Amino acid sequence: NPDLTGQIGKSVPPIMLQAIEKDILKAFDPETGERIPAKKIFTWKAKTDSVPEFDANGNISKTVAVKNVLDPTAITQIRIFQDWDFDIVTGKFNPQVKWVELLFEVKTSTGMFIGFQSYCRIFY
Repeated sequence: NPDLTGQIGKSVPPIMLQAIEKDILKAFDPETGERIPAKKIFTWKAKTDSVPEFDANGNISKTVAVKNVLDPTAITQIRIFQDWDFDIVTGKFNPQVKWVELLFEVKTSTGMFIGFQSYCRIFY
């Protein structure tokens, strides 16, 4: 498909996140089941920081709330949930994908890796 040639060489998670942002794929919060709005996929449940804005003299004019944006390279794993049926006649398993989850690494404040957490769920 010529439309897909621009994706050659890219990692799967950024491609999926772009498809979610363009509303081609639908993403859901894995904990609540709530649909994630397409335009908010990179800021969903992101932490908010208070950032000072300065005037021309270097004085703080006001404080602005800024959401941290998800770096697509932070999604390092994909978890695939599927059902498998066994066909007795052919002796073969038939897998059916139910959903895919995009996972990111969870680390302690000291940087020690403690596991993975699901960022979003995509049903098929």
